[in-house]
Amino acid sequence: MLLPNFIIAVIFALIAGKICNILILLFLNEDKEYGKISYPFCGASMKWYFFIPILHQLVTKNSCPICFKKFPYYFIINELLTPILVLALYVKFGFSFIFVHYTLLTILGVVVFYADLYKRIIPDILIYPMIIIALLFSFANLIGFQGALKGFILGAGFFVIIALIFKLFTRRQGLGGGDIKLIAVIGLSLGLRLTFLTILLSSILGVIIYSFSRARKEVLIPYGSFIVIAMYVSMIFGNELINWYLGLWGVV
Repeated sequence: MLLPNFIIAVIFALIAGKICNILILLFLNEDKEYGKISYPFCGASMKWYFFIPILHQLVTKNSCPICFKKFPYYFIINELLTPILVLALYVKFGFSFIFVHYTLLTILGVVVFYADLYKRIIPDILIYPMIIIALLFSFANLIGFQGALKGFILGAGFFVIIALIFKLFTRRQGLGGGDIKLIAVIGLSLGLRLTFLTILLSSILGVIIYSFSRARKEVLIPYGSFIVIAMYVSMIFGNELINWYLGLWGVV
C-alpha cells in the first residue's frame, strides 16, 4: 500500500501547486481585474490545460499562448516547489488529519507569501475560511481545542499588544491587521509551542532582512511572508527544534 499511497500523495501535491497558482492569479492578476482568472498580460481567458498541473508549463514553456509573454518566475517555481513542500508533509505525517490540515495551511501560506511580498496585502477571503477550518481540525489533531485556543490567544494577543505599543510610541502603523489574522490562524492550527516558535523565527528573519536593507526608514517589511516561512519550518521541524533547545538546558 505504500506505493499507491505515495502516488496519491504526489497527485495531491501537484494539485496543491496548481491551486496556489490559480489563487495567486486571482489576487495578483496584473490586468488589475480582481477575481478574474486570466492571462496576466493580455487578459485573455485561460486555456483548459492551464488547470492541469505542470501541463501548461510544458506546452507553453511558461509563456502566455496568446501574447507569448513569459509568466512571472514564481509560477513555475510554485508548480515545482509547492508539491515538494506538500510531499515533505506527507513523509512527516503520512495520510492523516494533520497532513490535510497542514497542506491547506501550506497553500494559504504560499499565496499569502506572494500577496504580501508584491502587494502588501493578506486577503481576508483566504484568512476567514482558514479560521473555520483550523477550528474544525483542532478537534481531530494532537493539540485539541484547548491547545488551539491557547495558540490563538498567544499569537493574536501578542501581535495586538505589539501593534498597540508600536503605534503608541511611533504614531505609525506597525503590524497590519492581516499579520494579526494570519498569526491567529497559525495559533489555532499549531498550538502554543509551535506558534511561539513561529513568532520567534519570523522575528529573527525580519530583523536579518531589515538589517541588510539599504533604505531602512523607507522599506516596508513584508512580515506576512516571513511568518509563512517560519510557519512551515515550525510544522516540519518545530517540535524537534524546541526539544533540542530545551535539551541544551536539561529541561527535556
